[in-house]
Amino acid sequence: QQEFVHTVFRLEIEEYEDEGVHAEGVTAAAFHDNAPVLDVIAGRPLGLAHVLEEHGMMARKPDNSALLSVFHRNHAGKKLSVYGVPRLDADRLFKLQHFAGAVVYSISGFIERNNNSLEADLRSVLRGRGRPSFLLNVLDETPVPGHNGFVA
Repeated sequence: QQEFVHTVFRLEIEEYEDEGVHAEGVTAAAFHDNAPVLDVIAGRPLGLAHVLEEHGMMARKPDNSALLSVFHRNHAGKKLSVYGVPRLDADRLFKLQHFAGAVVYSISGFIERNNNSLEADLRSVLRGRGRPSFLLNVLDETPVPGHNGFVA
């Protein structure tokens, strides 16, 4: 998609120039290519979102420090990288250089906030807080006397 946006933008600028249209500030140099940031965030297999998803699926207690170590190992110190490690609190922070400037993120609670809690919420609803739940009765698949099968 980034290539598509860049190509369309470049073609528009060329069309302006061919038609003699002067659009102040609209130049090829004005286009900021944010592909490096997108790669760090969403690229596979080492993008932050992909690694976060993998850590969230592990059948163990969430370990945000281990996640941050993987982030640092995969991205810190790379040539032309938009990922950085702050001098202070490197054990809990990381930094991304976005178009508008650097943003510092805290790893605290990353895995917990990313995990989908719907399953636990559904169990709570189905349990009906200790009393028989309407949904459990509706979804019950026990045989009903006088029927050849199950009622679902």
